[in-house]
Amino acid sequence: MRRFIYYLIILGVTACKYSSSIDNIECQSKRININESEVELDFGVVADSIALLSHQFVIYNENPDTVRITRIDKSCGCTQLQLSNTVIVPNDLVYLNMNIELGSNYSFFERDVSIYTDQKEEPLVIYIRASRRSPERVIAQDFPLAFTKNLRLSTPYVIMGYIVLGDAEVSHINILNNSDSEVSYEVDIPNKPSYISLYYNEYLKANEIGRITIMIDLSKIDNIWGLQKEVIRIKEINSNMEVEIPMEAIFVEALDKKDQEAPRLLVPITNYTINTSKKDKIEFCLKNIGKKTLYIRDIQISTGQKFLVESMHINAGDEEKLTIFLHPSQKENIELGITTNDPIEPYKILRVNCKI
Repeated sequence: MRRFIYYLIILGVTACKYSSSIDNIECQSKRININESEVELDFGVVADSIALLSHQFVIYNENPDTVRITRIDKSCGCTQLQLSNTVIVPNDLVYLNMNIELGSNYSFFERDVSIYTDQKEEPLVIYIRASRRSPERVIAQDFPLAFTKNLRLSTPYVIMGYIVLGDAEVSHINILNNSDSEVSYEVDIPNKPSYISLYYNEYLKANEIGRITIMIDLSKIDNIWGLQKEVIRIKEINSNMEVEIPMEAIFVEALDKKDQEAPRLLVPITNYTINTSKKDKIEFCLKNIGKKTLYIRDIQISTGQKFLVESMHINAGDEEKLTIFLHPSQKENIELGITTNDPIEPYKILRVNCKI
Protein backbone atom coordinates (compact mmCIF):
# COMPACT_ATOMS: atom_id res chain seq x y z
CA MET A 1 0.00 0.00 0.00
CA ARG A 2 2.80 2.38 0.90
CA ARG A 3 4.57 1.54 -2.32
CA PHE A 4 1.37 2.32 -4.22
CA ILE A 5 1.01 5.73 -2.48
CA TYR A 6 4.69 6.47 -3.11
CA TYR A 7 4.18 5.57 -6.77
CA LEU A 8 1.26 8.00 -7.02
CA ILE A 9 3.35 10.79 -5.46
CA ILE A 10 6.21 10.20 -7.90
CA LEU A 11 3.74 10.04 -10.79
CA GLY A 12 2.18 13.33 -9.70
CA VAL A 13 5.52 15.13 -9.54
CA THR A 14 6.53 13.76 -12.92
CA ALA A 15 3.21 14.79 -14.43
CA CYS A 16 3.60 18.28 -13.00
CA LYS A 17 7.04 18.70 -14.50
CA TYR A 18 5.85 17.36 -17.85
CA SER A 19 2.86 19.65 -17.80
CA SER A 20 5.12 22.59 -16.96
CA SER A 21 7.23 21.92 -20.05
CA ILE A 22 4.15 21.91 -22.27
CA ASP A 23 1.83 24.44 -20.71
CA ASN A 24 3.61 27.31 -18.96
CA ILE A 25 0.47 28.32 -17.12
CA GLU A 26 0.55 25.27 -14.83
CA CYS A 27 2.90 24.20 -11.99
CA GLN A 28 6.19 26.11 -11.75
CA SER A 29 5.45 28.45 -14.69
CA LYS A 30 6.36 32.11 -14.50
CA ARG A 31 4.07 33.11 -17.34
CA ILE A 32 2.02 36.28 -16.95
CA ASN A 33 -1.35 37.09 -18.45
CA ILE A 34 -3.94 39.79 -18.95
CA ASN A 35 -7.66 39.64 -19.64
CA GLU A 36 -8.43 37.89 -22.93
CA SER A 37 -10.47 40.87 -24.07
CA GLU A 38 -7.34 43.07 -23.90
CA VAL A 39 -4.88 40.83 -25.75
CA GLU A 40 -6.39 42.19 -28.95
CA LEU A 41 -7.58 45.65 -28.03
CA ASP A 42 -9.69 47.35 -30.69
CA PHE A 43 -10.63 50.98 -30.04
CA GLY A 44 -12.96 50.88 -33.03
CA VAL A 45 -13.66 54.07 -34.98
CA VAL A 46 -12.62 57.27 -33.20
CA ALA A 47 -13.28 60.85 -34.22
CA ASP A 48 -10.59 62.79 -36.10
CA SER A 49 -10.54 65.32 -33.22
CA ILE A 50 -9.07 62.69 -30.87
CA ALA A 51 -5.28 63.04 -30.76
CA LEU A 52 -4.44 60.55 -27.99
CA LEU A 53 -5.58 57.01 -27.19
CA SER A 54 -5.08 55.80 -23.61
CA HIS A 55 -5.58 52.48 -21.85
CA GLN A 56 -4.46 50.78 -18.63
CA PHE A 57 -3.60 47.08 -18.86
CA VAL A 58 -3.65 44.89 -15.76
CA ILE A 59 -0.91 42.25 -15.82
CA TYR A 60 -1.51 39.26 -13.53
CA ASN A 61 0.87 36.73 -12.01
CA GLU A 62 -1.27 33.79 -10.90
CA ASN A 63 1.68 31.48 -10.35
CA PRO A 64 3.61 30.50 -7.18
CA ASP A 65 6.88 32.20 -8.22
CA THR A 66 7.81 35.86 -8.56
CA VAL A 67 8.05 37.15 -12.13
CA ARG A 68 10.31 39.97 -13.27
CA ILE A 69 9.47 41.94 -16.40
CA THR A 70 12.83 42.41 -18.15
CA ARG A 71 11.80 44.56 -21.09
CA ILE A 72 8.87 45.83 -23.15
CA ASP A 73 9.14 46.34 -26.91
CA LYS A 74 6.77 48.49 -28.93
CA SER A 75 6.24 48.68 -32.68
CA CYS A 76 6.03 52.47 -32.93
CA GLY A 77 7.67 55.48 -31.30
CA CYS A 78 4.25 57.10 -31.02
CA THR A 79 3.40 54.59 -28.25
CA GLN A 80 4.36 55.64 -24.71
CA LEU A 81 4.36 53.04 -21.93
CA GLN A 82 4.65 53.31 -18.14
CA LEU A 83 4.89 50.23 -15.90
CA SER A 84 3.91 50.50 -12.21
CA ASN A 85 6.42 47.82 -11.20
CA THR A 86 8.78 45.37 -12.92
CA VAL A 87 8.38 42.72 -10.19
CA ILE A 88 5.13 40.80 -9.75
CA VAL A 89 4.90 38.63 -6.67
CA PRO A 90 2.72 35.49 -6.76
CA ASN A 91 -1.01 36.12 -7.17
CA ASP A 92 -0.46 39.83 -7.60
CA LEU A 93 -0.66 42.34 -10.42
CA VAL A 94 0.95 45.45 -11.92
CA TYR A 95 -0.39 48.14 -14.21
CA LEU A 96 0.84 49.08 -17.68
CA ASN A 97 -0.34 52.51 -18.79
CA MET A 98 -0.33 53.12 -22.54
CA ASN A 99 -0.70 56.34 -24.54
CA ILE A 100 -0.69 56.39 -28.36
CA GLU A 101 -0.23 59.74 -30.06
CA LEU A 102 -2.23 59.67 -33.28
CA GLY A 103 -0.63 62.69 -34.92
CA SER A 104 -1.60 62.77 -38.60
CA ASN A 105 -2.58 59.09 -38.71
CA TYR A 106 -6.03 58.63 -40.18
CA SER A 107 -8.12 55.60 -41.03
CA PHE A 108 -7.06 52.12 -39.96
CA PHE A 109 -3.81 51.37 -38.13
CA GLU A 110 -2.26 48.70 -35.90
CA ARG A 111 0.33 48.68 -33.11
CA ASP A 112 1.70 45.95 -30.87
CA VAL A 113 3.48 45.69 -27.50
CA SER A 114 5.66 42.70 -26.48
CA ILE A 115 6.27 42.04 -22.77
CA TYR A 116 9.29 39.87 -21.81
CA THR A 117 9.92 38.24 -18.41
CA ASP A 118 12.97 36.69 -16.76
CA GLN A 119 11.95 33.33 -18.22
CA LYS A 120 13.26 32.37 -21.67
CA GLU A 121 9.90 32.03 -23.31
CA GLU A 122 7.80 33.75 -25.94
CA PRO A 123 6.69 37.25 -24.90
CA LEU A 124 3.16 38.24 -24.07
CA VAL A 125 2.06 40.25 -27.11
CA ILE A 126 -0.72 42.82 -27.00
CA TYR A 127 -2.25 43.92 -30.32
CA ILE A 128 -3.82 47.36 -30.52
CA ARG A 129 -6.09 48.38 -33.37
CA ALA A 130 -7.96 51.57 -34.07
CA SER A 131 -9.61 53.40 -36.91
CA ARG A 132 -9.66 57.16 -36.96
CA ARG A 133 -12.32 58.94 -38.96
CA SER A 134 -10.66 60.91 -41.74
CA PRO A 135 -11.69 64.53 -42.39
CA GLU A 136 -13.54 65.05 -45.67
CA ARG A 137 -10.64 67.03 -47.14
CA VAL A 138 -8.26 64.12 -46.50
CA ILE A 139 -10.68 61.61 -48.03
CA ALA A 140 -11.22 63.75 -51.13
CA GLN A 141 -7.48 64.19 -51.61
CA ASP A 142 -6.27 60.66 -50.90
CA PHE A 143 -9.28 58.72 -52.23
CA PRO A 144 -10.72 60.85 -55.05
CA LEU A 145 -12.69 58.06 -56.77
CA ALA A 146 -15.96 57.06 -55.06
CA PHE A 147 -17.72 54.22 -56.87
CA THR A 148 -20.22 53.26 -54.15
CA LYS A 149 -21.53 55.08 -51.09
CA ASN A 150 -19.15 52.97 -48.99
CA LEU A 151 -15.97 52.44 -51.03
CA ARG A 152 -13.46 54.93 -52.39
CA LEU A 153 -10.25 54.37 -54.38
CA SER A 154 -6.91 56.15 -54.38
CA THR A 155 -6.61 56.25 -58.19
CA PRO A 156 -8.81 55.97 -61.30
CA TYR A 157 -6.08 54.19 -63.31
CA VAL A 158 -2.85 52.19 -62.90
CA ILE A 159 0.19 53.11 -65.00
CA MET A 160 3.10 50.75 -64.36
CA GLY A 161 5.45 52.14 -67.03
CA TYR A 162 8.36 50.09 -68.35
CA ILE A 163 8.69 46.51 -67.09
CA VAL A 164 11.78 44.58 -68.16
CA LEU A 165 11.31 41.03 -69.45
CA GLY A 166 12.65 38.67 -66.80
CA ASP A 167 11.72 40.98 -63.91
CA ALA A 168 8.63 41.48 -61.74
CA GLU A 169 6.94 44.75 -60.79
CA VAL A 170 4.22 45.59 -58.28
CA SER A 171 1.63 48.36 -58.16
CA HIS A 172 -1.11 49.17 -55.63
CA ILE A 173 -4.60 50.59 -55.37
CA ASN A 174 -5.63 51.73 -51.89
CA ILE A 175 -9.30 51.24 -51.06
CA LEU A 176 -11.20 52.93 -48.21
CA ASN A 177 -14.35 51.70 -46.52
CA ASN A 178 -15.93 55.03 -45.64
CA SER A 179 -18.85 53.49 -43.75
CA ASP A 180 -19.48 52.38 -40.16
CA SER A 181 -19.92 48.70 -41.00
CA GLU A 182 -17.91 45.92 -42.64
CA VAL A 183 -17.93 45.80 -46.45
CA SER A 184 -17.01 42.86 -48.71
CA TYR A 185 -15.64 43.29 -52.21
CA GLU A 186 -13.92 41.35 -54.97
CA VAL A 187 -11.34 42.19 -57.61
CA ASP A 188 -10.64 40.55 -60.96
CA ILE A 189 -9.15 41.12 -64.41
CA PRO A 190 -11.24 39.66 -67.26
CA ASN A 191 -9.24 37.07 -69.22
CA LYS A 192 -6.32 37.72 -66.88
CA PRO A 193 -2.95 36.70 -68.34
CA SER A 194 -0.99 34.12 -66.35
CA TYR A 195 1.78 36.62 -65.63
CA ILE A 196 -0.54 38.92 -63.63
CA SER A 197 -1.50 38.18 -60.00
CA LEU A 198 -3.94 40.00 -57.71
CA TYR A 199 -3.71 40.09 -53.90
CA TYR A 200 -6.27 41.69 -51.59
CA ASN A 201 -8.32 41.14 -48.46
CA GLU A 202 -11.93 40.33 -49.31
CA TYR A 203 -13.47 42.59 -46.69
CA LEU A 204 -12.82 45.90 -44.96
CA LYS A 205 -13.83 46.85 -41.45
CA ALA A 206 -15.52 50.16 -40.75
CA ASN A 207 -13.33 53.09 -41.82
CA GLU A 208 -10.54 50.67 -42.75
CA ILE A 209 -8.06 51.14 -45.60
CA GLY A 210 -7.18 48.09 -47.65
CA ARG A 211 -4.71 47.55 -50.45
CA ILE A 212 -5.12 45.84 -53.80
CA THR A 213 -1.74 44.62 -55.02
CA ILE A 214 -1.13 43.97 -58.71
CA MET A 215 2.00 42.01 -59.60
CA ILE A 216 3.28 41.51 -63.15
CA ASP A 217 5.85 38.71 -63.22
CA LEU A 218 7.84 38.54 -66.46
CA SER A 219 10.44 36.08 -65.15
CA LYS A 220 9.30 33.50 -67.72
CA ILE A 221 8.23 35.88 -70.49
CA ASP A 222 10.54 36.53 -73.44
CA ASN A 223 8.26 37.18 -76.43
CA ILE A 224 5.64 39.73 -75.37
CA TRP A 225 6.54 43.32 -76.20
CA GLY A 226 5.26 46.85 -76.02
CA LEU A 227 2.12 48.35 -74.54
CA GLN A 228 -0.18 45.96 -72.64
CA LYS A 229 -3.64 47.10 -71.53
CA GLU A 230 -5.90 45.41 -69.00
CA VAL A 231 -9.00 46.35 -66.99
CA ILE A 232 -9.21 45.84 -63.22
CA ARG A 233 -12.79 45.34 -62.03
CA ILE A 234 -13.60 46.14 -58.40
CA LYS A 235 -17.05 45.14 -57.16
CA GLU A 236 -18.81 45.77 -53.87
CA ILE A 237 -20.67 42.56 -52.99
CA ASN A 238 -23.67 44.00 -51.13
CA SER A 239 -24.56 46.71 -53.63
CA ASN A 240 -23.43 44.74 -56.70
CA MET A 241 -21.88 47.97 -58.00
CA GLU A 242 -18.50 47.92 -59.71
CA VAL A 243 -15.89 50.15 -61.28
CA GLU A 244 -13.36 49.49 -64.03
CA ILE A 245 -9.80 50.72 -63.56
CA PRO A 246 -7.66 50.76 -66.74
CA MET A 247 -4.13 49.43 -66.31
CA GLU A 248 -1.16 49.90 -68.65
CA ALA A 249 2.38 48.53 -68.75
CA ILE A 250 5.10 48.50 -71.40
CA PHE A 251 7.18 45.35 -71.78
CA VAL A 252 10.79 45.96 -72.86
CA GLU A 253 14.13 44.17 -72.71
CA ALA A 254 16.94 44.92 -70.26
CA LEU A 255 19.10 47.65 -71.80
CA ASP A 256 22.10 49.70 -70.70
CA LYS A 257 21.23 53.40 -70.82
CA LYS A 258 24.91 54.33 -70.38
CA ASP A 259 26.05 52.41 -73.45
CA GLN A 260 27.59 55.05 -75.72
CA GLU A 261 27.53 52.62 -78.66
CA ALA A 262 23.83 51.79 -78.28
CA PRO A 263 21.30 52.13 -81.13
CA ARG A 264 19.02 55.19 -81.08
CA LEU A 265 15.73 55.62 -82.90
CA LEU A 266 14.95 59.04 -84.36
CA VAL A 267 11.62 59.81 -86.07
CA PRO A 268 11.81 63.39 -87.42
CA ILE A 269 8.01 63.75 -87.56
CA THR A 270 5.98 61.74 -85.04
CA ASN A 271 2.58 63.41 -85.53
CA TYR A 272 0.68 63.98 -88.79
CA THR A 273 -2.71 65.53 -89.49
CA ILE A 274 -4.08 64.46 -92.88
CA ASN A 275 -7.20 64.42 -95.03
CA THR A 276 -7.86 60.73 -95.66
CA SER A 277 -10.18 61.47 -98.60
CA LYS A 278 -7.19 62.86 -100.51
CA LYS A 279 -4.43 60.56 -99.30
CA ASP A 280 -4.36 56.76 -99.07
CA LYS A 281 -1.12 56.29 -97.15
CA ILE A 282 1.39 58.05 -94.96
CA GLU A 283 5.06 57.36 -94.34
CA PHE A 284 7.15 57.76 -91.20
CA CYS A 285 10.92 57.88 -91.47
CA LEU A 286 12.73 55.69 -88.92
CA LYS A 287 16.40 56.59 -88.47
CA ASN A 288 19.05 54.80 -86.44
CA ILE A 289 21.38 57.54 -85.20
CA GLY A 290 23.22 55.17 -82.84
CA LYS A 291 26.33 53.07 -83.40
CA LYS A 292 24.80 49.57 -83.20
CA THR A 293 22.02 47.82 -85.10
CA LEU A 294 18.50 48.89 -84.10
CA TYR A 295 16.05 45.99 -83.80
CA ILE A 296 12.31 46.59 -84.05
CA ARG A 297 10.81 44.12 -81.58
CA ASP A 298 7.15 44.91 -82.11
CA ILE A 299 4.78 47.34 -83.83
CA GLN A 300 1.26 47.88 -82.50
CA ILE A 301 -1.43 49.92 -84.26
CA SER A 302 -4.59 51.07 -82.50
CA THR A 303 -7.08 50.75 -85.38
CA GLY A 304 -6.04 47.50 -87.03
CA GLN A 305 -4.80 49.44 -90.04
CA LYS A 306 -2.43 47.73 -92.47
CA PHE A 307 1.17 48.90 -92.35
CA LEU A 308 4.45 47.95 -93.96
CA VAL A 309 8.08 48.13 -92.94
CA GLU A 310 10.57 46.35 -95.17
CA SER A 311 13.04 45.39 -92.44
CA MET A 312 12.75 44.88 -88.69
CA HIS A 313 16.35 45.94 -88.15
CA ILE A 314 18.14 49.15 -89.12
CA ASN A 315 21.92 49.32 -89.31
CA ALA A 316 23.82 52.17 -87.65
CA GLY A 317 23.36 55.40 -89.64
CA ASP A 318 20.63 53.94 -91.89
CA GLU A 319 16.92 54.65 -92.12
CA GLU A 320 13.74 52.73 -92.93
CA LYS A 321 10.26 53.83 -94.02
CA LEU A 322 7.16 52.77 -92.14
CA THR A 323 4.07 53.01 -94.35
CA ILE A 324 0.52 53.13 -92.99
CA PHE A 325 -2.33 52.51 -95.46
CA LEU A 326 -5.46 54.61 -94.95
CA HIS A 327 -9.15 54.16 -95.81
CA PRO A 328 -10.87 57.05 -97.68
CA SER A 329 -13.51 57.24 -94.92
CA GLN A 330 -11.01 56.96 -92.05
CA LYS A 331 -12.13 59.22 -89.19
CA GLU A 332 -10.60 57.50 -86.17
CA ASN A 333 -7.18 58.77 -85.19
CA ILE A 334 -4.35 56.26 -85.41
CA GLU A 335 -1.76 55.57 -82.72
CA LEU A 336 1.29 53.46 -83.45
CA GLY A 337 3.60 51.99 -80.81
CA ILE A 338 7.09 50.81 -81.76
CA THR A 339 9.19 48.71 -79.37
CA THR A 340 12.93 48.62 -80.09
CA ASN A 341 16.27 48.02 -78.37
CA ASP A 342 16.84 51.76 -78.00
CA PRO A 343 17.85 51.97 -74.30
CA ILE A 344 16.72 55.58 -73.86
CA GLU A 345 13.31 55.30 -75.50
CA PRO A 346 12.46 51.62 -76.00
CA TYR A 347 8.80 52.40 -76.75
CA LYS A 348 7.99 55.22 -79.16
CA ILE A 349 4.52 56.50 -80.05
CA LEU A 350 3.59 57.84 -83.52
CA ARG A 351 0.23 59.47 -84.23
CA VAL A 352 -1.95 60.22 -87.26
CA ASN A 353 -4.84 62.64 -86.82
CA CYS A 354 -7.43 61.86 -89.50
CA LYS A 355 -10.04 64.10 -91.05
CA ILE A 356 -12.22 63.94 -94.16
